[in-house]
Amino acid sequence: MTVHERPSLPADWAAQLDQAADDEEVALLLELATTTTVPAPRVGYESDEGIIITVAWPDHRVAAYLSPDPDDRRDLEAVGWHVLAADVAAIAAVLGEAPRSGLPHQTSGEADPRTADTDARAVPADARPAHVEEGR
Repeated sequence: MTVHERPSLPADWAAQLDQAADDEEVALLLELATTTTVPAPRVGYESDEGIIITVAWPDHRVAAYLSPDPDDRRDLEAVGWHVLAADVAAIAAVLGEAPRSGLPHQTSGEADPRTADTDARAVPADARPAHVEEGR
């Protein structure tokens, strides 16, 4: 499936997909919607601190970025947000949702470039995907 082939989605997901700024955001949202059971996020959400979050679950204080700004990350974490790289498995783990079967996962043992910016200490140990090592 390409970002231009949109499956039939629930209205809440479709509305957020329409807010996506680019193909990377569309791809992330489509993967989340079709491979996990996470609730629909808010795209382009502005936190109480005035920080624009690429994809957010404000009720859970979870923020996902394609390219996180270090200052925004620090500021959000200081007020209790979990700030993640745009990694579907990590997002599902932090939100406590089960990935649907068929969710891509890493088997090579190499670092996943999508999660290279994910700070493992910001995610509880029992919620971390197996490929996120402590202190990386």
